[in-house]
Amino acid sequence: MIEFLGIAYVVSLLLSLLVMFWSFAMTRRRLHSPRLAQINANLRTVELYWLSSQDDFAVLSEGSVEADAQKSLRSVGIMGFLCFLGPIGLLLLLIINISMAYLVKSRKQVAVFHSALATQENLDAEQVKKLVQELGRIS
Repeated sequence: MIEFLGIAYVVSLLLSLLVMFWSFAMTRRRLHSPRLAQINANLRTVELYWLSSQDDFAVLSEGSVEADAQKSLRSVGIMGFLCFLGPIGLLLLLIINISMAYLVKSRKQVAVFHSALATQENLDAEQVKKLVQELGRIS
């Protein structure tokens, strides 16, 4: 019986590490996506950027985009403690990651990533301000 529990723990630990790697890779892919780069390029004209960790606009300052990326990756890393909870941790990791990837998206995030901010290059400051005001009303 002890051998079975040990094997189940090791297998669930390995699978949990795989799920964490997948989660980390998906977060990095989202942070380096062409759409996010286009959104931030357009927002830069009005001194704003897209705050990925909170799905909102924020005032641009030196290093703020990189700090937000690190915060998002750190959040994924914090979930890594679930790897050590055995099969229960694996189940929790799967539920959290699947829901974050496919179910939990704010209306504002969906609207911004399908707006002209993400699809059109070189928007002028007035167009960007108007879009930010429209999209800012979405909660």
